[in-house]
This record gives sequence, structure tokens and C-alpha cells, in this order.
Amino acid sequence: MSVVVVERSFPQPVAFADVQAIEDRGAWCLEAHGVRFLKTYFSRDRRRMICLYEAPDAESVRLAEEKAGVPLEKAWATRVIRHGEPEPRGDAIVVERRLPQPFDEAAIRDAVTAGAWCLQQHGSRIAWTYLSADGRRCLCVFGAPDAESVRQAQKRMGMPYEAAWPATVHESPATP
Repeated sequence: MSVVVVERSFPQPVAFADVQAIEDRGAWCLEAHGVRFLKTYFSRDRRRMICLYEAPDAESVRLAEEKAGVPLEKAWATRVIRHGEPEPRGDAIVVERRLPQPFDEAAIRDAVTAGAWCLQQHGSRIAWTYLSADGRRCLCVFGAPDAESVRQAQKRMGMPYEAAWPATVHESPATP
């Protein structure tokens, strides 16, 4: 089984309950395709959502979501990199990045180690990195006072990013 990232964007703010209701109606389809929901990072501006699923592959998630009528922008298999910090409960900062050259887990860990002092200065700690199979796309999840603290740390560390946004974490009841 793989962990699959699903990216969703909404032109207008949406209520989490509305998106969840669509997902709930399509739960049978997820199950039929061997897909299990793990967690969601839902932006506080209610326009961006990152969902994580356990599934045979990204195509299984795409098919299940399409048949269930759940909108999605992208779905991709990820390598999950756990850092030493605990997962933020309730609130987190999500950083989205496209990397100029492919990174692997060692390169990610080296960058985190090299920038640990800077993250600490900004009151930020990294908990997870979700790295695409080609090593050019990743999402990082931080515990931090606010998104600006993470942005400043990323700039000082020389780490490129597309967006850094505050999110509420919604986990599956079965997820520890």
C-alpha cells in the first residue's frame, strides 16, 4: 500500500462539513477501490485542502474520487518522512514546494538538520515531509506560532516554497 496525497483548491471558501459530506457519500467507492482516508489539512481561509489516503496507488484514489463526485486537483503517491517532532494536533502550517532538482530522503534530512537552528529561532518545528516519487514536489508540515514564522525561516534557510498556510488537521477516527 502507498500513501497518496490529494490536493484540492476551491475558488470560493467552503465549509469543511460540506466537503466531508461529499466524502461520506462516496465512502463506499473509496472502500471498493481499497482506499482508506488518513487525514486532511484544511486551510484556514477554506480554499485549500490536502488529504492523505492509504491506497494501492494514486490511480485508485483518482478513480474512487471521480466516481464519488469528489473534486480533486492532483493525486500523487508520496514517500512519508517522519521528523523527530510530534504531529501538530489541531493546527499546523503546511508548506508546499516544487524543487528545482530532485531531492531524496537524505537530502531532505540534510536540509532539515542544516536549518534546525533557524527553525528554532522562529519557534518552528518540522513534523512531516511528504515527498513525491520523482523527488520534485513536497509538502512539509510544521508546528509553529504562525505561517509567517515558517516563511521567514524558509527564506533564511534558502529553501524554495510556493506557499505556506495555516491549516486545521482533521484525522480519521481510526488514526492514532
